[in-house]
Amino acid sequence: MKGKNLTKGNISKLILSMAIPAAIGMFFQTMFNVTDTFYVGLISTEALAAMTMAFPIFMLIIGLGNGISVGSAALISNFLGENKKEIAKKYAWQAIGFSIIISAILMILGLTFIDPLLKFMGATVITIALAKDYALIILYGAPLFILVHTLNAGLMSIGDTKSLRNALVIGFFLNLILDPFFMYGWLGFPAMGIKGIALCTVIIQFLSMIYLFIKVIKSKIISFDKIKNVIPNLKFYKNIAKQGFPASLNMIIMSVGMIILMYFLKAFGDAAIAAWGVASRIEQIIGLPAIGLGMAMLAISGQNNGAKKYTRIKQALNTSLKYGLYMILTGAILIIIFAKQLITFFTADPQVIAIGIIALRISAITIFGHMLFQINSTTLQGLKKPLIPMFLALFKQFIIPISFFFLFIKILNLGIIGIWLGLMLGTFIAAFVLSYIVRRKLNRLITNKIN
Repeated sequence: MKGKNLTKGNISKLILSMAIPAAIGMFFQTMFNVTDTFYVGLISTEALAAMTMAFPIFMLIIGLGNGISVGSAALISNFLGENKKEIAKKYAWQAIGFSIIISAILMILGLTFIDPLLKFMGATVITIALAKDYALIILYGAPLFILVHTLNAGLMSIGDTKSLRNALVIGFFLNLILDPFFMYGWLGFPAMGIKGIALCTVIIQFLSMIYLFIKVIKSKIISFDKIKNVIPNLKFYKNIAKQGFPASLNMIIMSVGMIILMYFLKAFGDAAIAAWGVASRIEQIIGLPAIGLGMAMLAISGQNNGAKKYTRIKQALNTSLKYGLYMILTGAILIIIFAKQLITFFTADPQVIAIGIIALRISAITIFGHMLFQINSTTLQGLKKPLIPMFLALFKQFIIPISFFFLFIKILNLGIIGIWLGLMLGTFIAAFVLSYIVRRKLNRLITNKIN
């Protein structure tokens, strides 16, 4: 089986060798979304608000895919660390079958509850129609999104973050060309508007899935010599679910948190929702190093947990957090200085710009909390302790922000600024608590091994 042995070698080099390709890949994934946002912004503010409202549904799909990916990668990397390669290969196949079943269930649920969700978020007659145009096509493509994540799990477990990077880079450039093609309708092709943006996304996911499947076969993390590995095994499904669903729930909680955020934002109109949609895209770009470092920590902590090298995990965690701080600092400063120019790139609506500037500057500070939470969360995933991040995500997305929303908006009358402050405080409180828990867990493992 091809791949990296992460239980030995220079930690800094290993982290950078995985984190940089992952971050580059996620940069192009985020720019993919930024491209969509740019073109939708050309349609109208209502279309921009509609896509922002549909985004939590998209995040639910990504959340389930990410959960299966993280759970599978944690299991596969642990078995590789224990030198149980045949079991690791079987889990890789079982994860693929499991993801197909879950995506079908998600698609059915999404199609059933899309109307109530959009109405809860305060969608108007215009925005609900536009949001459905976008979301329905994305829901039909759910199996493709989830399979891309699942295939990447096998590659990530052996330290390969370059294959996904390649798929995301190519996908971005295809999206840059095809978005206006489908939206405006060129060469006799009918203009599809916001539907064309969604269709372009699904087509590119299909191409990415094919590419990653070929890479997985070449890596030999799956093979056709033992076809029985394809047959559904409830025990393996249960283990993948046990490890992966808490990670999925982290993203699902985030998605539901976004739906609740829309509920509070609807009091400030479509401009506020559109402004948050733009600001969140820009925030994602600056937070990319945290995602790359988190992917690296998942693989490193997984293999080293299997090999019982806990001190090495702690060293890797410290190094990742240090790199994360340095990488994000420059981006956060640039966001604070150039907030107006960044928002203006996406919209000419003066109300959206005014709201977006404040949201973006507060988000620049919040990014540091996201980084701390992300890296510590994936470290626990590698240690096969997925429930702790899940419960803290619940506090991060629901309990703490909503409490602050009521305090800042209803009692202190801070208006929409109270929403941004609530999100920031919720993120930092959860991140510091999670960081403390991870430190204590690693110190115990190190102490117990010594004794």
